[in-house]
Amino acid sequence: MAKSLLTALVERISNASVTLEVLEILQKHKQRFLELLKANSTDVNEGSEDRVNVESKTRLNERIEEIQSFQAFKKKVVSFTNMCDLIAPGKG
Repeated sequence: MAKSLLTALVERISNASVTLEVLEILQKHKQRFLELLKANSTDVNEGSEDRVNVESKTRLNERIEEIQSFQAFKKKVVSFTNMCDLIAPGKG
């Protein structure tokens, strides 16, 4: 069951359907997740093991970069909105 959950999670990361909450957890525990992937891929033959790990790591890094970009943009929008609330509208 654990292997099927891990496989499903890797698939969600690959097709970018992973939820924000799960991605934040993965970001926090990235190294452990990659260790689990490596342990899980020992069932796969030697040549494709490295390819699977590299591809999964690449996809995870892409999703983490996306969330970081989103969070940075969100912070700027919130700051801009707060500044707009502080500035009184001009007289016409």
